[in-house]
Amino acid sequence: MCEGVDQSASKQEPVAAPLADGAYDVFLVDAHADIADPARIQVEVTLLEGDAKGFVLSVGCPSTEVLGPTGDPIDLLGETGVLTVVDGAPRFRLDR
Repeated sequence: MCEGVDQSASKQEPVAAPLADGAYDVFLVDAHADIADPARIQVEVTLLEGDAKGFVLSVGCPSTEVLGPTGDPIDLLGETGVLTVVDGAPRFRLDR
């Protein structure tokens, strides 16, 4: 499960998304290894529609859920997906 995280904390804890509950189409604009936890990556997605169009949100993901055969986060750039917010908690899923 990919979830929004507070990047300012030393230990990354899930935080509420600054978005209303719902499903949002997104475009992945950045991805990199999580230095604190090598089994996770950080992805940044931008919203493609609605009042929050263009908003960028950072989401932490287990690398096994999103990385392809190369295992390189850079290969994720340009992918599309859906960001679902339930009870203020964001969850990200790639379209593939």
